[in-house]
Amino acid sequence: MTSYLPQWITDLATILTIGGFIITLLLLREAKEIRKSFIRKARIPEIVTDLERISKELIAHLQNSQEGIRAAHESVHRAIGLLESIESKLSESDKTKVNEFIRNTKKAIGGTIDENGYWAIYSSLSAITTYLQQLAKDVRWN
Repeated sequence: MTSYLPQWITDLATILTIGGFIITLLLLREAKEIRKSFIRKARIPEIVTDLERISKELIAHLQNSQEGIRAAHESVHRAIGLLESIESKLSESDKTKVNEFIRNTKKAIGGTIDENGYWAIYSSLSAITTYLQQLAKDVRWN
């Protein structure tokens, strides 16, 4: 099949097609980052609120002594679940803090744990909750 267009127009069209494909890939990556940013803005504050509620429940269970240990165990597992769900929405540096808490807490509750151990977990949970609160405030400004 013969073309009525000069060769330079065909070459230019090929180059522009390749350039358009590269720009499309860059825009897709940027759209993914924007989506991730919106998810952080929406979900982090909700999860922080849930973590605050779980922290309050945990301290109430721990103050209740013996009957509260079982309920405290369940509260800790719910906190771990929330933190695992937020993990994918965080940046790499923020993930390390959350992963460290999850790993240490799972190791602690995997063995025998007493009331003092749950108080230590409560302290760590309070620290990670405060960290996420500040992160949620920072995300509002981005």
